[in-house]
Amino acid sequence: LDIRPLAKVVRELFVGVDVSYQARFPRGLNPNTLRAEDPAVFQIAPMLVYSPMGPSAYDRPQLRLVYRAARLNEAARNELVPDDPRQGREWTHFLGFQAEWWFNSSTYR
Repeated sequence: LDIRPLAKVVRELFVGVDVSYQARFPRGLNPNTLRAEDPAVFQIAPMLVYSPMGPSAYDRPQLRLVYRAARLNEAARNELVPDDPRQGREWTHFLGFQAEWWFNSSTYR
């Protein structure tokens, strides 16, 4: 489940937030813990979006400055390899740039 509402600030600049919940329901035991677990991740990501090809949220390309905070439940952290530094952290963070382009189209039309 994912939603990404955007609000236009000026013609080519938007502010928005991406909110998502991801879950998996495997049919078996986790190989690290030997338990049946349901890994899940909740993410929230505020962003600034530059859309040079038009004022619509569906126009591409888009360049985004994003900060993302993600909460991994214990089962999701158990899916990581044992030496992964994120193994003991309930929250992970990302700050960076994203680019999105839909080939053969500059708009959704």
